[in-house]
Parts: sequence; structure tokens; C-alpha cells
Amino acid sequence: MGNNFGIIRVACATPKIKPGNPEYNCNEIIKLSGKAFKNGAGIICFPEFSTCGATSNSLFHYNSIYKANLNGLESIRKASENINIVIIVGSYFILRNKIINAACIIGNGEFLGIVSDRSQNGYISEASVKSESPSINICGEDVHICNSYFLDEKNNISFDISIGSRELPYYGQQLAAESSEAQIIFKPAAFPATYETDILQKNLTEAASINTISAICVAGAGTFESVTDEVYNGSSFIIQNGSILAANEPLSLNDSIVYGDIDTGILNFLRLRRNAGSKCTNNEYLKIVTSDPYKIKVPLNTLDLNIHSLISIYDKHPFSPADPVRMKEKCETVFKIQATGLARRVSQINAKTLVLGISGGLDSTLALLVCNEALKMLNRPSSDILAITMPGFGTSTGTFNNSHAIMDLLGTTAREISIRNAVEGHFKDIEHNPEILDTTYENSQARERTQILMDLANKTSGIVVGTGDLSEAALGWCTYNGDHMSMYNVNCSVPKTFISDILHWYISEKLNGQNLYSKDDQKLSEILIDIMETPISPELLPSKQAGKEIVQRTEDKIGPYELHDFFIYYTVHCGLEPEKLLSICKILFKNKYSDQKISECLKIFYNRFFTQQFKRNCAPDGVRTDVVSFSPRNGFTIPSDIDFSMWTSSFE
Repeated sequence: MGNNFGIIRVACATPKIKPGNPEYNCNEIIKLSGKAFKNGAGIICFPEFSTCGATSNSLFHYNSIYKANLNGLESIRKASENINIVIIVGSYFILRNKIINAACIIGNGEFLGIVSDRSQNGYISEASVKSESPSINICGEDVHICNSYFLDEKNNISFDISIGSRELPYYGQQLAAESSEAQIIFKPAAFPATYETDILQKNLTEAASINTISAICVAGAGTFESVTDEVYNGSSFIIQNGSILAANEPLSLNDSIVYGDIDTGILNFLRLRRNAGSKCTNNEYLKIVTSDPYKIKVPLNTLDLNIHSLISIYDKHPFSPADPVRMKEKCETVFKIQATGLARRVSQINAKTLVLGISGGLDSTLALLVCNEALKMLNRPSSDILAITMPGFGTSTGTFNNSHAIMDLLGTTAREISIRNAVEGHFKDIEHNPEILDTTYENSQARERTQILMDLANKTSGIVVGTGDLSEAALGWCTYNGDHMSMYNVNCSVPKTFISDILHWYISEKLNGQNLYSKDDQKLSEILIDIMETPISPELLPSKQAGKEIVQRTEDKIGPYELHDFFIYYTVHCGLEPEKLLSICKILFKNKYSDQKISECLKIFYNRFFTQQFKRNCAPDGVRTDVVSFSPRNGFTIPSDIDFSMWTSSFE
């Protein structure tokens, strides 16, 4: 049944109902539950008072309606014997001559429990019944009113139900309070439609899910409610940790189901990481834990990845927002953070120049643009940038020309210093045969370039601005004390795949034909596009065609950066471990890479990620711009000599 990855598909439904007709309404609930089960859902939630209608009003007081309500719940229970899905039904019950706004939880042919309104705005709050923990009799079966959340021990999945709080000012507070322990919160809701209701409801839910690192699933009563005085918006949506996974179209005249795949493992990992800095004694912990959960006897139907495709959960390019508006906002924010950090450091130490090597590749190009922006913020000229191109044995004509062009267009103080003679002399000093194109041959060039930059920074009272990116840091794809080192690294938290996104944004937003950032915006745009289309390469090995061709392509050696950035995000930020990460990646990239290619690339990632920690332990200063950081001061850190055999054993 399902998988052992903690992934469960949830559904929120807005059914067609008839106010005051529980039999009809419960049949609709059964129909949509069966549909959701066929589509792989393990839990489905229905709106507040969905068995009888939120607008039934005084009909709640009549015994005939109440009996029909209970009989409808019994019919749902019987139907659940044939479908392996937990059904959360908004309903009402009568206890001691008072009406309880509640949800009934049904699954596997059983009533699993009742959760009542925990707010002070409902018909009767749970506080008034909590001490006695009473039961409600449903067609001869006593069903317990639950005071805690529900837990599936086998899959380590927990969920709770939030009922009530139709007043939006209390809505977010209640969600936050009830999300403290459960991973998933289901909210049967009934909100009359106004201009602001849907937006405010989503905003409050997003905030609550971020604050509690949880998934919140809202099922709203729809337009089938009475329209005597109000229209109910029928807004159903699923939000995980601030991200909307799915949402229906409010104010529809049709029933609807929205689905979302929830990775509870990621939620657990993020919660552990958030609490990593807080420690408490056992007694303090007992005060934090409110009560024991209600354990579900039969495990939840988790998502079977062999049958159902994943929806709305993992992103193939997690560092790059798919939404154009968010992409623009992120590019602008990241770029400004980079430039602000550099400007602050320059002003603090009164650096006279910004010294950096320009290779004609992605990383150094972005770093150069950041330097230019930082100086504009300080009202200093671009000529304070000492940009140096240092051609070597593998420098191609295209990157060489692009280096000179971009330095000239930005108005930097440009220099060309060939490293050939210096490196050849160094080969003689260390008695290295230049015909042997090994690591020594490559790293000698990287260290010579760094020496030039460092010494020129000293000579001009400046600082060396680093260009290495997050992806290279994760893989250790840099020469120790070569390009690994700088005095301030502006790219340290920017992944390789996102650099191209920033350059595209820069072209559209900064290079608008007014030549405010360059001598010729059109020409600079063309150069940036060419740089983005150039294969990624350290250009340390010579070409047989005198520099006309790039023979050393990084992704041919280590695999595609889009896979590595996927591995970085879901390993470091989300805590996915080998079997799960490999399975998910194969599903998402099945139309682009073979399973063997993905497995080989993941093996390379783990080997390099763990063995190259010693380089990250002495990384230069540089600002964090995204959710992942490898700063040895406040980022992801592990011992340099860690035993990582359990991470690679499945590849042996």
C-alpha cells in the first residue's frame, strides 16, 4: 500500500448540496470520496456543515433533520468499507441540548472520531466538553469527541481538523494554534463571498502554514448553499509551508475537488531544522507536548508512485520560480542583496578597487554586473572595477572576446594578463611535464590566476571579488586556494541554474536602451545571451584547434547542473535521503534523462558533496541570498571527515 516516503495525496472538495437534505448531501459526499480515492487521495475533506448545509439555520433544532444527519453519516461509514480513504465531513451534533459545530472523521468502515469547534465563536467550544471527553451516539455507536490530533504511526503522518472561526480576524490565530503538532491541518469552512474574503483567507492560511511549517487544506462551502442573504464562495485550496499547491475557482456552479501531494518528511525535516537551536529538558518538553495523539488503527493510503504521477509537490528547478512575477521579484531581490552586501563591505573597509577575473563565463559575468551595481549604489565610477582577463592554455576565442567586450561596455579598468609564461615557469620549478594534462596541470593555472588577483588587490588597495557559485561549492568544483578563494564572494549563495535567470532579468530590466548601465545596451544584451549559450567550462585544457573550440565541458564530467541543483535543494533544504531523492528525480526527469544517467549523477553528487566539505569550511565571506547556504558560520555544515557510506551504499 502506497510508499514509505511519507507522501500522501490529499483532496478538498466542494460538493453540490441541498440545504436541509442530509440524505442527498451525504450521497454526493460518497460520490466525490470514491472519485478522490480512484485518483490516489488518502484523505478527503468536505466543507463545514456539509451533511446538512451551513445555511440550514433553525432546521438544526429539529429532531427529524438531526436523525437524517446521523443516518447520512452512517451511510458514509458503510461506503468507506469499500474505499481506502479517510473522509473528513463537516457536520453538527447535539450534546446536552447544545449544538456542536464539528467534523466527523470516517475511514475503513469506522468512525475514527469527532472534532468539535475549538474556537469561542462556534455553537459550543471544545473547552466545555474537553474535561469529560464525551461521546456522540451515531446510529448505535458511541463516537469519541477527540481533543488531540490523529496519527498514523506506520507512515508517521499526523493530521488535525480545525473547525469554526468564520470571523477572519480569528481565522489565522486558530490555524496557527492547531498546527503546532500535526503536519497537516484540514479546515472544513463556510465563508460568505465578499471582494476581500478569498484573498484574505488565502493570505492568512499562507502565513499560518509558514509559521507552523505545515500543510493546510481548506474545503469551502459553495454556491449550492442558500443565497437568500449571501453567496458562499466555495473556495477550496491546499497550501504547504506558504506555497499554494492547488486551488479551485471560487463561485462556481459545479462541484469540485482539488488535489495536493503532501511530503510530510519534508515538513518534519524543516521543523527539526527550525528547532535545532533550541534545547529543553525533559520536563520542559513534557510541558510543550499537549496530549497524546489518537492513533489510527489502519494505515493511511499513501501515494503509490508506481500508479499515480506526482502533482504539485516537487519542482524540477526549485531555485527558479515558475511564475513570471515571482521570478522577476526573486531575480531583483537576489541581485540587490548581492550588490548591497558588496557595497556595505567596500564602504566599511574603504576599498579603492574591486578586483576580479573575467573568464567570459556565467559566474564572472554575474559578479561583474554585481560589482557595477554596488559602485552605482556608492556613487562611484565603474572604472573603480579592475577587471582582468587571464588567458591560458584552454581559453577559447569566444570567451576571450566576450570578456573584453563586456569589460569595455561596462566601462571598467580592463587588463589582459596571460598566465602562459608564468605557469610554464612554474611547471619547471615543480618539475611537472606540461604534456601530462592532469590535476596539477589544471590547478596550477587556477592558482596562478588567484595569485595575480590577490597581488593586484594589494597593489591597488582593493579587494578580490569572488565569482564561485553555490553549485560549485556543493560539489567542490573549484581549486583549493585557487578560484576557491577571494576576499568577498558575491555569488556564494546563487546556484548555477539561477545565474542564467538573473542575466535574463538583467537584460529585460536594466538594459532598456537608455545606456544607463553600459555604453551600448543592445550590444551588452547580445554578449550576455552569447555567454548564457556558451558551454560551462573551466577552460584549463588546450584545444587542438588553437582556441577555436571548448574541449572541456564541465557537465560532461560531472553531469547536468539542473540535476545537481535539484539534488542540492532537496538534500540540504528538504532533507530527502538517497532512495527517495532518486525515485522522485527519476519520475520528474524521465523524459529528459535515463534512469542510469540520473543514478550516476546522484552518485557523483554524494561523493563530491561529502568529500569536498573541507573547502566549504574555509569559505570567504559572502551574503546569503536563498534558502541554501554553505557558509561555515551560519549555513549547512558537516564534518570534513564524515563517514557517508550510508548515502552511497545503494549505488555500489
